[in-house]
Amino acid sequence: MGISNAGLELDTKKPLRALYKNKLRALYKNKLRALYKNKLRALYKNKLRALYKNKLRALYKNKLRALYKNKLRALYKLRALYIEPLRALYKLRALYKLRALYKLRALTLLVICSTFVMPASVLAEDISVATAANFRSTLIKLIEVFHADSETEVKIITASSGVLYNQINHGAPFDVFLSADSFRPKKLALSRSTDTFIYAIGRLVFWMPQGDEVNKPAFLEFDARLAIANPHIAPYGSAAMQVLKQLKPDFSNLVRGQNVNQAYQYVDSGNAAAGLLSLSQLTDREEDNYWLVPEGLYSAIEQHGILLNHQNSGAESFVNFIQSPEAHRIITGSGYGLPAPSRTKVIKNE
Repeated sequence: MGISNAGLELDTKKPLRALYKNKLRALYKNKLRALYKNKLRALYKNKLRALYKNKLRALYKNKLRALYKNKLRALYKLRALYIEPLRALYKLRALYKLRALYKLRALTLLVICSTFVMPASVLAEDISVATAANFRSTLIKLIEVFHADSETEVKIITASSGVLYNQINHGAPFDVFLSADSFRPKKLALSRSTDTFIYAIGRLVFWMPQGDEVNKPAFLEFDARLAIANPHIAPYGSAAMQVLKQLKPDFSNLVRGQNVNQAYQYVDSGNAAAGLLSLSQLTDREEDNYWLVPEGLYSAIEQHGILLNHQNSGAESFVNFIQSPEAHRIITGSGYGLPAPSRTKVIKNE
């Protein structure tokens, strides 16, 4: 059966090959080739070539070439209208750069000249001033006047003297420290090989807002709640305790604020009937129902300051300002005393 199938396949191929050789090839040679030579080639020569010569070429010559000459060439000429202005603008770019460079050089010269001409107070750096709570309102008044001649910005940090002192010892970046005592600034001065200065002398008052006549007898008879600053960290609290030990040694009805401002708030809000406070806290209120405690009943509240950052010219200028006659008028007007002139120290700008 396998041999029979192979023979059948051979028999199938032979008739097809014979058909191609004998009939199809003869058909191509005799008829199709003759058809191409006689008719198709003649059709190309006579009609298609004539169509190209007569119509298509005429179309190119008459219409397409005219379109190019009239419109496309005109568009090409328009190129000059934008190329020349752009080229001119490109050349101007160099001049613009030179002008900008000239302006920059002029500005640089102006800044350099201004550095030598402008006063040190204008060029001074911004500063941070740590102040005892009792002096905050007075310090705000001083800064307003200081800004008239200086653009130095002054940031105020307020707390009790003891709290500020601890912050400085732990690295707080204050430029000036205005304490309500002399002890803490002097300790800082010893470790920094510098000096302190007295900027004000505090005065202690007994303030009783609801009192009809506030004087020493009224203080001695007082037995309600009394507000004072914390004597361990606030100098005004320490002064208050000295007065109480001398005049009312058995008195214990006390409420203690973290600083003298908080003690003032206790009285002002009605949480305490009276307080031993700073006179400066009452000057703005025009209060008269207080007793000015004699200075012999407590140690003098010498409020010392210290310049902590000698590299800051703005801080130096501010320290000099608060020891000036103009600043002294503001300080005394706020209820403080002043030291003798020989006990102040002015820090000069180099």
